[in-house]
Parts: sequence; C-alpha cells; structure tokens
Amino acid sequence: MKKIVFSLVILTALAACSHSGKHPEASGEKSQLRVIKIKGSETIRPFIEQAIVKYEQSHPNIIIDYTGGGSNLGLMALKQNEADVIFTSKSFNEDDLEGMPQGKSLQTEILAYDALCVIVSIKNPINEISRAQLSDIYSGAVKNWKELGGQDAPIQVYSRDISSGSYSFFKDRVLLNENYSSTDINLVHNEEIVNNVRDKVNAIGYVGLGNVNAEVKSLKLKKEGEGEFTAPNLVNVKGNSYLLSRELSCMYFLESDMAVKDFITYLKSAEAKEIVQEVGFLNK
Repeated sequence: MKKIVFSLVILTALAACSHSGKHPEASGEKSQLRVIKIKGSETIRPFIEQAIVKYEQSHPNIIIDYTGGGSNLGLMALKQNEADVIFTSKSFNEDDLEGMPQGKSLQTEILAYDALCVIVSIKNPINEISRAQLSDIYSGAVKNWKELGGQDAPIQVYSRDISSGSYSFFKDRVLLNENYSSTDINLVHNEEIVNNVRDKVNAIGYVGLGNVNAEVKSLKLKKEGEGEFTAPNLVNVKGNSYLLSRELSCMYFLESDMAVKDFITYLKSAEAKEIVQEVGFLNK
C-alpha cells in the first residue's frame, strides 16, 4: 500500500511540471515560470501569435498569455493592472489615457504599419470607393449597390465589435465620428468578416492588411478632395496616401520588470521583423 501512495505522489509531481508545457532544467534545478499577460488588438494577432511561439522556444521559463479582445479592452486592462503589455491598432488621446495607475510611466512602441482594408466579394463589380460613399454605406444613408453604380442589391454591412481599435479608427477616419447604421453587423474577429464577405456577394466589411486573402477584394479608396484612388500597398501605406493607413503599437509601463522589457526588445528584433513581413504587415 505504501508503494502505491508513493507512486501517486511521483505522478502528481510530474503532472504539475508538465501541465504548462514548461519543464525544469535537466540539472534538477527548479524553474520559476513567469507569465506575461497581453491583451488588446485582434488585428495584430497574425503577428503576435507567431512571435510568441518563437519567443517561448528560446525562453523556456516564460509563458506569454495573449487573449486579444480589442484595443479598447486592452487599454482598460492596462489601467486595471490586468495586463503587462497591450497591443493597439489605434492612437489614444489624453482623455483615453486618464486613469492610469499612479507613479507609472506609459511607453508606446510602434511595431509595424498596417492598412485597414475595405473588402467586398470578388464577384462584386465595384473596385473603388470614396470616403463619402463609404460613410454613406456605414451610416445607412446608402443601402443598395445600384446607388454606387453596382448591381441592384441591398448592401450587407459588417464591421468589428465596439471594443475594437479598428471600429474606432474607421469611425474616426470614415464616418468622421458620426454613428454607424443600426443595421451594421458587429463581429469580434477579422476572420469572421473575411468569411462573411467571401460567402455573400452583396456584403462589405473592413479588416487589417494581414487578414486579406485571395478570396475577397480590397477596394481602392480616395481621401477627401483628392483625385486618385489608392490601394493598400507598401508605397501608399508608408507614404500615407492611403486613406486608412495606421500604426500597430504596443504599450507597457517603463517600471515593468526585465521579463517584459526583454519581450518588447524581441518584438523589435530582426526575427520579429521577418514575421511582420510574413503575415502581411509593413515594417517601420
């Protein structure tokens, strides 16, 4: 009976070591796992998920816990000390940043450039759209594609959820802070919007550059009062001639420990920059 009890104790200890996928060193020294909590932008998910895998491979005592949720939720988490690092696809003003923990200094690092792409079905004959026309669609003033030179069909409108930085960014740049239409369908993930637009010929949506694939079509956009329609490509995004060019950033406190700072340093490394390019974002 004593042998059985002893075996159970050993099995329990081994299970505790293997639960997280991290193991003590072969020398027998006990490893101290450090969990870095990250929240924020869903747009940057294609980059951050790959970066986490690479980083954890070379840092066996670090676990990166990334839950996404949107830029605005990330900022709230930072204020409430529920995140070590957040990612954002929008800029925050002074009012947004009120309520940060006392005695802490906020630091922002630009990691990449992105474009919010307006997408439609590849079967949709529309190839370009002005800011005013796009605003009319998302405010509900225009409800049928024929009003824009397309087919006689109702427009099905998709956007990100209200906690998303993309939602706020689009509202600011396209709607000029007017309200979205009550018929707008809010979705949490970029992939959901891509899938709906792909499958519904009369749909329109917007997603990050890294989420666009060959199954949907990105529309060329035109800034107010400018003659040329521009596509979301490297030249136009970096030159800021594309209407919905933006920065992808991370935010953290300067008082963070070395584990957090080392991870931030990695996000700016040559290896991380390669991931940025692989997933379709643009390096700074």
